[in-house]
Amino acid sequence: MVVAPLSPHVGWFTGWFALCAFFAGTASIAVAIGSVFAGEIFNNPTQGDVQLIGAVVVVLSVAFNAAGIKRATLVNNIGATTELLGTIGMALVIAVGLIVFKDTAGPSILFDSTPVGGGSINLTVLGLAALLPVSTLLGWEGAADLAEETKDPRRVAPSAMIRAVGISGSVGCLIFAIFAMAIPHGAEALVNGSGNPLFALFEQQVGAGFADVAKVIVFISMFACLLANLTVATRMTFSLARDRMLPGSKILSSVNSTTRTPMYSLLVVGVVAFALNFVSSGIASRIFAIVAVMYYGTYLMTMVVARLARRRGTLGDAPPGYFDLGRWLGPFTVLGVIWCLLVIGYMTIPSVNHIAAEYSLGAVALGILQWVLYLRGRIDRGEAGPPMTSPGALRTAEAADPLGTPAAASAALSASVE
Repeated sequence: MVVAPLSPHVGWFTGWFALCAFFAGTASIAVAIGSVFAGEIFNNPTQGDVQLIGAVVVVLSVAFNAAGIKRATLVNNIGATTELLGTIGMALVIAVGLIVFKDTAGPSILFDSTPVGGGSINLTVLGLAALLPVSTLLGWEGAADLAEETKDPRRVAPSAMIRAVGISGSVGCLIFAIFAMAIPHGAEALVNGSGNPLFALFEQQVGAGFADVAKVIVFISMFACLLANLTVATRMTFSLARDRMLPGSKILSSVNSTTRTPMYSLLVVGVVAFALNFVSSGIASRIFAIVAVMYYGTYLMTMVVARLARRRGTLGDAPPGYFDLGRWLGPFTVLGVIWCLLVIGYMTIPSVNHIAAEYSLGAVALGILQWVLYLRGRIDRGEAGPPMTSPGALRTAEAADPLGTPAAASAALSASVE
């Protein structure tokens, strides 16, 4: 099969979209942790209290990553296990409690379409509600970009991701249904209360002690999420820097000989997350709004280019025994493109999401500016961009890379065009 040269021009924009999403996403998770737990630590917490907690968890996550991927992986595995067992355990307790609880919403709440905050239900509301799980599906990109940290990722990762989404989707739906049916005194009273609704549910139904256990489980789970997101953002920064697509690429692409960690890339991600956390009451809240839009922009570009590459015969075939959509790649990429456009549309067109649209366009403009003023000429002269020109060369480069990170991560995958 004839393989066309890679196009770092296309790869840059795919990588830039992902980089923006993970930078903003890392900061938003830190702020979310602060928002959830500030009320558990401080009486009448202020924005400064929320920011303080966010800053502490950012510093801790950077420290774990700086210690090496093995330690970070250990913490992440503990968090994932705690989240899985803890969530299922809490759901079982509440499910059994449904039999004896005096006040519960019962199954009728699953069919109740009355808005908690008043107003009416229209197509926009239904669409935005249906897209609430988008934030959980964003883990796909994180799993893909961290696939090199596992053994034989091309064989293991695709099936593992499919199983994970199927199981988490079905089990998550059941767990949320159980929690909803256990709500006492009406959903409106719970949601509009002063504390966290989930913690309040546990405290009202099974006591303060169980609520404290739930808080520990939630914190560990959220911190593990922050740690994983920080790791992915660091790897994405390293990948783009290694391909000489970022200012200061030589420094950002260096790897610590002891921990095998791209320390300077890690510090850049940590500093940005730390800074955004401390302006989270203003402009940063708007920057956080671009996360889902930029994620799905990454997916959109990847699928469009994959389809173009397959049509031109430049994508290459998966080795025997590896996951391959085969003739279904075309139909699935079409469905994927339609879905991405639908998500991006709902995340930008409704008036409540115009801020996300404005800041997403701003992020795209910055990427274009970087390309016009800095990258375009350097790429044309061969001074920037991944050096490989074929799937075979890509596999050789992966084997030689100190981190095992695919060139510019998903950016290199998305660059398989003429």
